[in-house]
Formats: sequence, C-alpha cells, structure tokens
Amino acid sequence: QVQRDFYYGSVLSVGYVGMLDRHLPGDYNLNYALPGTGLAGLPYAALGNTSPVTYFENGMTSNYNALQVSLNKRFSQGIAFMAAYTYSKALGYTTANGELLDPLNLRANYGPMDYDRQQTLNLTHLWEIPWGRTGHNLVSAVLGGWQLDGVLTWYTGTPLTFTADPLLCNCPGLPVLAGATGSGSALVTGNFGNGLSYFNNGLFYAPTGSNVANLNRGVLRGPGAWTYNLALLKNFHFGDRFNFQLRGEAYNLANTVSPYNPVTNISSPSFGLVNTLAPESAMPGAFGREVKFGAAVQF
Repeated sequence: QVQRDFYYGSVLSVGYVGMLDRHLPGDYNLNYALPGTGLAGLPYAALGNTSPVTYFENGMTSNYNALQVSLNKRFSQGIAFMAAYTYSKALGYTTANGELLDPLNLRANYGPMDYDRQQTLNLTHLWEIPWGRTGHNLVSAVLGGWQLDGVLTWYTGTPLTFTADPLLCNCPGLPVLAGATGSGSALVTGNFGNGLSYFNNGLFYAPTGSNVANLNRGVLRGPGAWTYNLALLKNFHFGDRFNFQLRGEAYNLANTVSPYNPVTNISSPSFGLVNTLAPESAMPGAFGREVKFGAAVQF
C-alpha cells in the first residue's frame, strides 16, 4: 500500500490485496449418468441405488485479487469525508455450498465465486453546519450544533450461472449447465420487474441427448444497486459532559431498488424474472425509503 498526505488533512491510499486459498472442501455426486444414457447409465444402478452418492474432497483452490483506493479527509473546518473504491475478483471452483457443478470437466467449474462483486464504492461525509458556531445567546443555541451525515453505497452485481432441466439430456444426477447462441451484453436486456425478463431468453438453450452446453459457471452478472442514507442531527451541549441530540434519519433517500438475481434455470417458467429484493439488502430502506426520528442523551 502507498499513502500520500495532501493539504487540509487529506490522505490518499492505493493498495493491492491478494489472497490464495488451498485445500478447500468440494463435493459432487458420484452417481450421475453421462448425457444420453439415462437411468441405465448411473454407476450404482446395477446395485439398486439411483439416489445421489456425494463425494467430498479437500483439493479445491480459490484466489482473490483487488485494487483498493481510498481518500480520507480528517475532520477539520467542520468537514470530514471518506471515499473508498475496490476493483476486485474472487475466483474458485465451487458454489456457495461447496458443490462442483460439472464433475466431467473440472476447468468448467472455475469462475467467479458466488459472492463476488467486481466493483464497490462507498462515500461518506460529515458536515458540521457552521451556523451559530460563535456566541452563547439564544439565536446561537437554536442555529448552532447542526450536523449533516451521509453514506452513499454502490456495487455491481454477483455472478450468474445458467442451468437447465436434466430430463432433456437424459442425464439423471448430473447438474446441467445451459448454453447460449450469443455472449456478453447480447444476452442481457437489463429489465427487471413488471414481468419483464432480465435476459434475451431466446438466445439460451438446454443441451439435449449427448450434446454439451457452452456456458461455464458465473458467465454473467446480475443487476447492481446503489443507495444513499442521510442523517440530520442537532446537538444541545450542557457543560462538558452532557449532550442532548435530536436526529432525523432517511434510509435509501433516493428510493432506489436493490433487486435479487433473476431466475437462471432456463427450464423454469420464471426464467429471467427478478421477483424479490436481495436478502443481503434486508436493512433499513431495502424495501423503499424509510425515515426515522429519535433523540439520545450522551455523556
């Protein structure tokens, strides 16, 4: 990390963060049938077992690389702010629950981790409003002690993996990755809500018979989101020890939407639809603008 101190108490930091993990757990079903072979192709079918047989191992790896930039201004002249930006990528072989989706081709499992967000930006500010800073009369008591705080958060979406119904490839027990006739932005419409698909559904296809699809894990990303929280505070100081504070807080002031990833099973009638808010956004303002008022005594 490299830091540089600028004028007025500002510090710029630029850093690289890297991490490599070895011997991570992974699992997949041993009792799967090759495409086109059906129930007769299950390795344990001759023993009367057509249910999954899970194999666990600890030979998986993952890695994380990130550029992290921050700019901080320490509190002076009634103002402080912080800006932090991260450009990163977390790569590995397994899903969030440690599963290998394609036991036939280990390389096809390598891709962005389910939790990976390629870009994040956080901006925070604190402004002690300069009204009534001097004097001890009634006007100064009413106009002084105001503070405006805010937090802006923006982030890109998490990876998407497309699957299909295993009935079409006649391969029970085998997770089926879907295929597409296009790539990149051609596969995405960017719509969500109102019954519109986030994808160009007609470009996706399910493998049939002994055919193999061409989409690996995490080939696209879901919708990103941003939110802005704002707080207005009024402090009444009593001596050196006590402070009475009135505060109004607006969560998600701009009333933005934090959508969950769309349905990615192309065999589902809901394929491409975004019907719910992201569970990681279950915080004040996740379901719309939320305003709160409160008071506190600090000593």
